[in-house]
Amino acid sequence: SAFSLLSIIDDILDFSKIEAGRVEVETTPFSLLDVVERACAMLDHLALKREVELTCFVDPALPTLLLGDGLRLRQ
Repeated sequence: SAFSLLSIIDDILDFSKIEAGRVEVETTPFSLLDVVERACAMLDHLALKREVELTCFVDPALPTLLLGDGLRLRQ
């Protein structure tokens, strides 16, 4: 719960930066699988609450590491 709350606070701060025109997009290596799994994990409790099955799939043909901003992609 604490991790989810911290993520929400970070997202709110980032949205404020976007609105102020001060967003900085990073270009670093990141794992697409990790980003997708974290995004799904944040929504998993909502799916369980509504009795909906949430599945996560990343095509194995995609590269393991990508270059970009994993945090912005998750958001």
